[in-house]
Amino acid sequence: MFQQLNHPDRPHDKHTPDQRPRLGIVGAGRIGGALAVTLAAQGYTIGAIFSRRFESAAKLAERVAARAVDSAVQVALAAELIFVCVPDSALVEVCQQISRIDHGELTDRAVVHTSGAMPVSVLNSLQTRGAHIGGLHPFLPVVQPTFAAGGVFGLEAADPTLRDWLTAIVAALGGSALWLPPNVNRARYHAAAVFASNYLVTLFAESLTLLSNEGIDAV
Repeated sequence: MFQQLNHPDRPHDKHTPDQRPRLGIVGAGRIGGALAVTLAAQGYTIGAIFSRRFESAAKLAERVAARAVDSAVQVALAAELIFVCVPDSALVEVCQQISRIDHGELTDRAVVHTSGAMPVSVLNSLQTRGAHIGGLHPFLPVVQPTFAAGGVFGLEAADPTLRDWLTAIVAALGGSALWLPPNVNRARYHAAAVFASNYLVTLFAESLTLLSNEGIDAV
């Protein structure tokens, strides 16, 4: 079964600023933006940001005092922990880009994707080049520029240091860590996440609509 670790809202993690990894963001959309903004506010350093549209990366980089760059490789070279926050269909392409980095440059760095449906094994090409790999998936719809406290995050990581990093990051996000077992069935896990988050929002909205149609103001 999943192991859940609860944390108080937005605590300072146990790592000092010198012990926290320098972060990199690939993909400046809703998840990448929320991670960058929330974690920068909690004292994490964002080394570099890359996005398909440079304007999006530049806008986010300015907000978090980071550097907008022209490639995922530049993000990997500027960070110790790289979050790949791109659509599932783009994950393999991003991995191919990062894997072009010189041999040995990925050693002791970590690459983590934020997909709910894709297995961590999609990052195996980077693991063979020395990177630690893992997953951090928000178990909630991301509709604001920051993560609201109280969310749940599905996590995967085999390396002990990366597990510590991700545990501390979830604590800084004000959330709870839901550790997924190795080789978890991602399709079933993602379905559970959709039912627990997106469908609840949809059902609540539908309930309000039905009440409104009867002239009942429930807000």
